[in-house]
Amino acid sequence: MYGQRVMKMNTEIQNTQSKTRNILIVDDVENNLILLEELLTGEGYNVVTAVNGKDALKKLDAEKECDLIISDILMPVMDGFMFCENVRRDEKLRNIPFVFTTASFVGEKDEALALKLGAKKFIRKPFDPEGFLETVQELLEDDEGGMIKTQGISLEHDNDVHGLYKERLVDKLEKKVQDLENEITERKKVEGMLRESEEKYRAMFETSRVGMATCEIDGTLIEFNQAYLDIIGYTKEEALQLAYWDITPKEFADEEARQLSSLNEIGRYGPYEKEYIRKDGNRVPVLLNGVVIKGADGSDYIWSVVQDISEQKKMEKSLIQSEKLKSIGVLSAGISHEFNNILAVISGNVQLLKEVYEDQGGVTKALDTIKKAVDDGAQISRKILKFTKTESDTEGFEPSDIRDLITQSIDFTSPRWKNEAQTNGIDYQIMVDGLKSVSPIMCNPSELREVFINVINNALDAMPDGGKLLFSAWSNDNAVLVSISDTGEGMSEETRKNIFDPFFTTKSAVGTGLGMSLSYGIITRHGGTIAVESEVGKGTKFTIQFPTSSEGVGLITDHEPEHVLKETNLRILVVDDEDGICLVLDQLLSNSGNKVKTVNKGIDALDIVKSESFDLVLCDLAMPGISGYEVIEVLNKLEKRPKIGIITGWGENVDTAAEGINVDFIARKPFDFSELAKQINGLEF
Repeated sequence: MYGQRVMKMNTEIQNTQSKTRNILIVDDVENNLILLEELLTGEGYNVVTAVNGKDALKKLDAEKECDLIISDILMPVMDGFMFCENVRRDEKLRNIPFVFTTASFVGEKDEALALKLGAKKFIRKPFDPEGFLETVQELLEDDEGGMIKTQGISLEHDNDVHGLYKERLVDKLEKKVQDLENEITERKKVEGMLRESEEKYRAMFETSRVGMATCEIDGTLIEFNQAYLDIIGYTKEEALQLAYWDITPKEFADEEARQLSSLNEIGRYGPYEKEYIRKDGNRVPVLLNGVVIKGADGSDYIWSVVQDISEQKKMEKSLIQSEKLKSIGVLSAGISHEFNNILAVISGNVQLLKEVYEDQGGVTKALDTIKKAVDDGAQISRKILKFTKTESDTEGFEPSDIRDLITQSIDFTSPRWKNEAQTNGIDYQIMVDGLKSVSPIMCNPSELREVFINVINNALDAMPDGGKLLFSAWSNDNAVLVSISDTGEGMSEETRKNIFDPFFTTKSAVGTGLGMSLSYGIITRHGGTIAVESEVGKGTKFTIQFPTSSEGVGLITDHEPEHVLKETNLRILVVDDEDGICLVLDQLLSNSGNKVKTVNKGIDALDIVKSESFDLVLCDLAMPGISGYEVIEVLNKLEKRPKIGIITGWGENVDTAAEGINVDFIARKPFDFSELAKQINGLEF
């Protein structure tokens, strides 16, 4: 369509014109000149270009003829209006048709000025090429017929033009003044915001508990806050005479060189640990982060954030030492468990022999000697268990706010989870909104911090892609409860049941399997309980309960001997993986007139209770395959539930509430038959 129109125009031009028409194009934008020149030359016109009004006047003076002028308005040196006025004042040029092209013309005063100057057309940018060519052709045809001849500018006209120029300039000046006022207002606003920001920064800088310092690239200290001075132990005046290297031990030179290389490459360093030499000569461990900043003078400076981690290092050292000692303790507890099983067999057989040979003085005396040796062995076993700190012991206890211990534990672990989050681009959210006001508890703060640190680290390991860790604390009757929940991977039922077992771990070679077992022992020592809820894919929740007083209640209380079972003809099932214990209990209980069956596997116990009913089941806990916990769980679900007693070599390190099991009593190996008899006599069958 457009091509047909152009061909028609070309034909008309050729029919009406016998010579090539000359057109001057004036525009300060090179692309506009190229576009118009190509468009017009393609139609057979002769085109001359200029970049402003002054340049255009020179071109007109040099050219012999010009049939049409097309000019932009806003141009440097001489704009389109001034150029048009100069053309109209020149007798040789005043009759040339004049066209304005503009992308910014909108004002009535500009339009009036253009008309006064004799402009024939306004063509807005961007324009339609076809319409533009039609306009050019019309102007040239009118000029050919003598229809737009323009006289010189009269005095009256001249005054009008000058008036319009004046109004236009006033408008421009007023706009510039308004723009300037707006700019000043905005600048004052920005300056106010900068001052406010600087004041806030200065307040934060001066009052921060974290050390902050600025030094030159050569290490000269130039600015620091009070926290930084407290770390290095110098006064402000003394610090201004120091260089960074004056407080840095020589053995950190290699690490400092590596960090400086990082600073040069990426403009920041850290976080990394090192030591500072204080004024008194002592060393203080610190954690450093730093960046390069540009000063007002254009120079580079190093801005460092320094955190005193002395307390964290003490806690780490204490925790490592505690882990070492308690690892030995857990090993000892395992040995004690096996030792108690052996003593239980010896003690049981001694008691059987005493019943058989009670009238034979020499044999009875020998058996009494053996029994005393067994009792001494049991006392040694209890001392070994004492080493694991699972028995109630208030030594070193002090009143503490559990919320403070949790906050301290979070602060202690924060370098780990913050650094991992920054390094791996993951997000950990530690939420403590649920920590309500609670009563103080009597405790060993260091040990409870160890428990919370253990739980936090396990939770972080269960959230490799980030997640939430929520803390809550509240009071209930005479107890303080703490809940710690994570949104991690969760645990299988098998893992949940074994989480407090010594050396049980899900971390392969990375874990020791001691953490939760030690935590369990600490909480038990404080007279508390710990329970865990978890499901694969749905996170984990630990609930810990502490008494508000330091008095704990043991699981077993010493009783006066009572040698004879009151109940006879009881149907009793004994479940223990030690054949010797099964044999001893079978004989002791059968001698009292009871019907006894024994099995040494949990699976066998489950099979037999399906087909037979019992009045009493005595069950060990630690057995291969199916544990005593699982056997007891099944027993509690039977339609006719038997009385249940636990027989264990783990002593008081048994928390039936935490495991959610229901038993009637707990007997600790090695046990006297009289003590076992009294506990059975206390049951109602």
